[in-house]
Amino acid sequence: MFSKKILYFIGAAMAGLVSCSPKGGRQPEAVVVYDTLFTLALQEQHGAYYADGGLENNVVSLDLYSENLSLNKQGRIEGTGTNLYFSDIFLPPTDSTLLVGTYLSDTTGSAFTFLPGTSFRGNFTGAYLLSITDGTLVSYRLLPAGSLEVVQAEDEEHVVIRFSEPADSRTKYHAVFKGRVN
Repeated sequence: MFSKKILYFIGAAMAGLVSCSPKGGRQPEAVVVYDTLFTLALQEQHGAYYADGGLENNVVSLDLYSENLSLNKQGRIEGTGTNLYFSDIFLPPTDSTLLVGTYLSDTTGSAFTFLPGTSFRGNFTGAYLLSITDGTLVSYRLLPAGSLEVVQAEDEEHVVIRFSEPADSRTKYHAVFKGRVN
């Protein structure tokens, strides 16, 4: 009788341990830390990209790279760090480069807005972060809401660009770049 109690106790303990393990034997995902300080900014002009759809505002994309990232001659990212990307920033029809001001995440295409991060047909677009290790994408995070502020620096040769998620967002990610936008 004593041995049956021990076997029962061991069996119950083992069942308890099994029920506490993650389903499917998966380990919890590691938390990715994205850089918040950027040292390289590239802007690409796309003109009135959506004019065929009736939107006359000009569009630029903005690519921000943390310190240890660069682009090779083929335009591929090399190094380890974070890339903060905005695929569609909307400007007034009379302007073709990023202007001083505050841009808000929005899907209207109005001047001084940018597209929020979304996944479209298996590809992501809008505002998003890429975590890159040795030139290889490790993870990404869409930025569905936020503001992008462009301020003229005191020396008038540089700008300061700040991105912030809303205060009520779970992550409250923020980023800063100071320098020339190429």
